[in-house]
Amino acid sequence: EVLEYGLAERRRNFRKKREAQVEELVKSTSMEDEASSLSPKARPGGALTFTELVLPVHANHMGNTFGGQIMHWMVKGAKTAVWLHLRLGCAPQERPDADLGVGGKPRIRTEQLLHSWLKPESVDTVHFKAPSHVGDRVVVSAAVTRVFSQSIEVAVRVSSNSVNTQDTPTEVNVGHLNFSLMGPDGPLTAHVPDVTPSTIEQDLEYRRAIGRQKFRELRHAEVKRPTPCPGSCSLFSVDLDVKGSQVQEVAIQCISCILCLNDNATLRWERLSSDEGVQCWVEFGLSNTASVTRLKIQATVKASPKDCFELLKDAKRRPEFDAGCLEVLESEITQCGENADLVTFIYAAAGGKKEELLILRAHQEDEACNVFVICSRSVRCDSRPPREGMHRGEVLPSGFIVAPAPDTNGTCSQVTFLGQFSQSLFEVIQPIAVSNVKRFRGILETTEGKPNSGGY
Repeated sequence: EVLEYGLAERRRNFRKKREAQVEELVKSTSMEDEASSLSPKARPGGALTFTELVLPVHANHMGNTFGGQIMHWMVKGAKTAVWLHLRLGCAPQERPDADLGVGGKPRIRTEQLLHSWLKPESVDTVHFKAPSHVGDRVVVSAAVTRVFSQSIEVAVRVSSNSVNTQDTPTEVNVGHLNFSLMGPDGPLTAHVPDVTPSTIEQDLEYRRAIGRQKFRELRHAEVKRPTPCPGSCSLFSVDLDVKGSQVQEVAIQCISCILCLNDNATLRWERLSSDEGVQCWVEFGLSNTASVTRLKIQATVKASPKDCFELLKDAKRRPEFDAGCLEVLESEITQCGENADLVTFIYAAAGGKKEELLILRAHQEDEACNVFVICSRSVRCDSRPPREGMHRGEVLPSGFIVAPAPDTNGTCSQVTFLGQFSQSLFEVIQPIAVSNVKRFRGILETTEGKPNSGGY
């Protein structure tokens, strides 16, 4: 769930920045290598326009056309445009080696099309701009904009004309679809001739197509699902915009994750030990080294829940009880609303090295019931890049739940730590986490909540 959440955030950020990034990619492309020039020997891509009548079977109970039906017509138009481009671009029989395909290979021949088919590669940024209704005439226009060595891009536009607005069509959908040509012996897209634009509009689409292609490659590389690596929680961070409303969404999600871990009856917790009043349980999940192991540590502290919560909430005091935390960068503590903050920690890593953690901490207070929750998770933030020469680590959502201990009238607290780690790291993390809870209890049980003379 955490992985899918993080990927969804990345996809959302890509969608928000798409237009600006495409324009930057177009500008950065070499005019000599990538851009086209208008030629008298133009070979425009296959294009067509057809009309569909919206019938009751195509619409929902409100009379609006199903989005899936619109998509079906878009795919139908895009495929037809590609086949038209392929047929017009076939090498002539009298000169089979006249021109080369876009990949530098001999142009495709007519007989090769008999046993080939189109494979959908991607549907790029389809925008549903307006609805169409029963009785409307939907006009679908599709045109091949550019041929790449592994895909063929088609621009599709859908407009709707009602009986009352025949002269003013409404734009319903726009999008770009990508296909590859497959044959019995493998891909044939490299044999397809490229588009040579003949008008200013075609030339503009041709130039922008390379930007869209580079953007698709960049997006695919960034949001693909990684193969979990043993010993690492890498790639589980969520992309975060500190100034946006997304911070509160991530904070709520993090708190919900910790509460669900504590209350989930389907988890099979196994007791590990009970040492000096500190109880420890583990839930191993799937039996492979790449799965997530959950750890629960519980202790009774002779201090009120409010005092426990205040110590946990103060990021500057984290090194007092967390043996792995070496430093808190106080200059980089950013308040994100009333119940969250963004903090940079320096932690001890394997081999005596140091690593940086950018942590979003969220807390929830229920003073009526005297129950407090504080949790944290690693995030990515464009405004807070890693420091030079410092590796940035990542952690899964973890946190503390503080509640009154039974039969103490609120004078003592039951502190529960819930953490998530990869199985290969569990044996290293578990004794450190237990030690941290003991140190935390020791700090609060000294006079006035301060460390004793020996220090911690």
